[in-house]
Amino acid sequence: MAEARGPRPASSIGVTHYGYGRLLDGHGPWPKRRVAVEFASPYTVTRAIVIDNGLVTVERPGEPADARILFDPVTLNLMLFGRISKARAALTGDVIVPGPRPWLLPAFFRIMRLPS
Repeated sequence: MAEARGPRPASSIGVTHYGYGRLLDGHGPWPKRRVAVEFASPYTVTRAIVIDNGLVTVERPGEPADARILFDPVTLNLMLFGRISKARAALTGDVIVPGPRPWLLPAFFRIMRLPS
């Protein structure tokens, strides 16, 4: 079965499967520019979450991403729920953040409120 092309709602990757709840209740202003963060792991499908003009969409990889998060799913989950520190996840190499503009991640995570 072929996948649909173009932007998809955040529910397409399970982030908002049961409603978006407080996912977008971050603090601070929305970024003034498009911010795309690609999430990649050998164990999951690579997707980019994009914030642009007050909308959050999920896109397929290929568009230029400001930052990539290369991760081991278990370590990322433990980090997001505060069971291990961000420093430990980075120093073990299980969460790596390359890309041309990784400094845009704080603006991204101000809007995309993930557990911590």
